[in-house]
Amino acid sequence: MAKIDLGTYGNAMLDAGFAGNLVDLNTSSVVNAVSQEARIDFGLFVVRGTEEGSCKLPSAATDKLLGISVRHPTMTADQAGDIAYRKDMVVPVAEIGRIYVLCEDACNPGDPVHVRFSGTGVKGAARSAAVSNETFPATQAFWDSKTQVGQIGVIRILK
Repeated sequence: MAKIDLGTYGNAMLDAGFAGNLVDLNTSSVVNAVSQEARIDFGLFVVRGTEEGSCKLPSAATDKLLGISVRHPTMTADQAGDIAYRKDMVVPVAEIGRIYVLCEDACNPGDPVHVRFSGTGVKGAARSAAVSNETFPATQAFWDSKTQVGQIGVIRILK
């Protein structure tokens, strides 16, 4: 009996997931933090904010990582059709587990994760290669998938 390939349908590849989605039901830990930013997109690294229980996008190599912003399934778009966490909103942050994230550069399983805090690109974005004075290492995280430039990949966060 032939097996059905559920990875494709009608010559179209199915999406693996979206930035900020948890990958599976394996052990994970999600904490809440209040946004100090005007905008935090799904699937970006966030760091401790200036107030207890708050978070912000990274702005220095010395920032303390909290984790990755998780896509909230019940968020609604604003009048412009945009969906993101805004200032003073509660942001669910994955501190342990596997999560989908956009990769700035190509990565392979086991590659280190570096977090952008300045330069060209989005603050909080993840990549496998370090960029001097623009990224810092997420020492408790690594890439768990082979991913092309600008595509969705999986990061495993250990704490």
